[in-house]
Amino acid sequence: KGIIPQGYNDPLNHVNQIRGTMKHNGRKHLSLKLFTKIVSEGDAILSRVKDGKKRIKKIWELISSYAEDPAKGLTVDELKKVPLRLWCKPAAEGDPEGALPCDNGEEYHFCDDSEYKKMEDVVQEHLARSAASTQKEGEKPPEAGRPGQPAPPRVWAAKSASARRKSSKTGGHEEL
Repeated sequence: KGIIPQGYNDPLNHVNQIRGTMKHNGRKHLSLKLFTKIVSEGDAILSRVKDGKKRIKKIWELISSYAEDPAKGLTVDELKKVPLRLWCKPAAEGDPEGALPCDNGEEYHFCDDSEYKKMEDVVQEHLARSAASTQKEGEKPPEAGRPGQPAPPRVWAAKSASARRKSSKTGGHEEL
């Protein structure tokens, strides 16, 4: 529940595919009809289950709720407004290669906002605890090595000018 399904289309690739299809077909909005076509191709789970049309419409309504005009659907620019975690369901169940044998009869369940908040809180708590454990009392936490921070400086010296000249003469390989 609520994780990127392994063995299926990556949600980011799925969004990019939708974007490309919309642009290729000159569509300003992701209509229910176009969305249905995209997630029902090949052996997609949504094309084979008896309640597929109902499930497709429910997914489309959810993602379209992020649009300025939900009745028309998302524009190309609005596709990125939908959290990537919500694209997991159509990416998995709309994968044209179909279900993995271990997933026959299974349905992907979204991680709702409250569950997502719980996960985010736990991650932030662990990051804070980790940062606190690596610093001494009264010191700032180290900047390098934390997410979003620049990498630490090199620990090895750059090649000397003579070594660079020699390397350029040998094509970067040592002479034997």
